[in-house]
Amino acid sequence: MTERRDLLSVATRAARVGGSTILSAGRVREGVEKSAGDYVTAVDGASERAIAGFLSESTPDIPLVGEEGGGTTTDRYWLVDPLDGTTNFLHGFPIVAVSVALVEEGRPTVGVVHAPFLHETYTAASGEGAWAERADGTSVRLEVSRRAVDRAVVGTGFPFRHKDVLPRYYRALRAALERFEDLRRPGAAALDLAWVAAGKTNPAVADLLHISPRTVQTHLERIYRKLGVETRTAATARALEAMRDAPVGEA
Repeated sequence: MTERRDLLSVATRAARVGGSTILSAGRVREGVEKSAGDYVTAVDGASERAIAGFLSESTPDIPLVGEEGGGTTTDRYWLVDPLDGTTNFLHGFPIVAVSVALVEEGRPTVGVVHAPFLHETYTAASGEGAWAERADGTSVRLEVSRRAVDRAVVGTGFPFRHKDVLPRYYRALRAALERFEDLRRPGAAALDLAWVAAGKTNPAVADLLHISPRTVQTHLERIYRKLGVETRTAATARALEAMRDAPVGEA
């Protein structure tokens, strides 16, 4: 077994340690609001401490940077989000994730996204492929969706921290729904990305208002070209251009 496979195994176990901490906490209804719509609970901290304890025993020479506790980045370190989707967690909505990554010289080389309530774990390592372990214990290799853009189900987010841009967002939402088959907004970014890799959704658009249409076009063309899928990304880019440049108040 290579060192990277060993470290992937460590990261997977660490993410599940955090997931077990979340599951054992039961229903939590109150959190501290760090900023508009951005919450933290005691469970976030407990999950991070459990992960940190496991990693410090398993890989004492690799430091950790956590969302809650911080840390110092080096040439090689663990990067941890102990509870992605805290608002979902507070409402009892089961789309919640734990993320553990190994970053080497500024690039992630090992990554795990664990969904404790769904009993799903997504793992990847450079040179080792990407896999999903399902609730029944079976593993499948990840494969992105081959749907054309007009059949795409696209992950996105809402501007919940910036209510002032909602009039522009309504126009963006309409244009996206006209261009794509449908949109999804689960509320846990780590799972948004894992589900793209698993082919459950098509490439995610995190922010319909501020992302560059040229960036969307370039990345979609690259992805679909590799897959050999016919698509009309130029039209998609034009739609995003119209969304972004729409005057405030136009919906």
